[in-house]
Amino acid sequence: MKQKDYTHLLTAAQVSSNLDSAFLVNPNQKSIVATNLAQSLSTTYALLALVQNAHWNIEGPHFRSLHLMFNDQYEDLFGSIDTIAELTRQLDVYVEVDLAKFVGNSGITNPLAPQSDLNWLTSVLNGYEVAEAVFMNLQAATKDFPYLKIQDFAIERQETISKAIWMMKSTLKGFK
Repeated sequence: MKQKDYTHLLTAAQVSSNLDSAFLVNPNQKSIVATNLAQSLSTTYALLALVQNAHWNIEGPHFRSLHLMFNDQYEDLFGSIDTIAELTRQLDVYVEVDLAKFVGNSGITNPLAPQSDLNWLTSVLNGYEVAEAVFMNLQAATKDFPYLKIQDFAIERQETISKAIWMMKSTLKGFK
């Protein structure tokens, strides 16, 4: 049996070192995208903490529906954090994990319990609106960036976040 020749394939290290030249990435543009990814990570982490806080501490007449909604939201946010970090590393940029910086850089306020169900929902909605703006900025930063996977991810996150905002605003209409 004849052996296949794989010498034409690049190793992972070669792909990483050739990323900039293969995609003709402008170093300034790469820096801007990396900065926006870092902001996306900070905001998503802070939003995750807020949503999980609301999930654990929600009380009141809307407990069950909000508890379940917040559960779905924080599971989604948790999954997106790893993707943000992996996209950052694919740019050959290290991911700094500093929870205090994440919260400080996010613009998201995480209230202390106890809060009314209305206050929890409003706080989470406000956090999602901050995240929506951050992912819009990421999408804008990747507009002419040749690595389309980051732009695709930004668009997907915007769609998910927009749907969550719509659901929370619709839920707020039921509050008296």
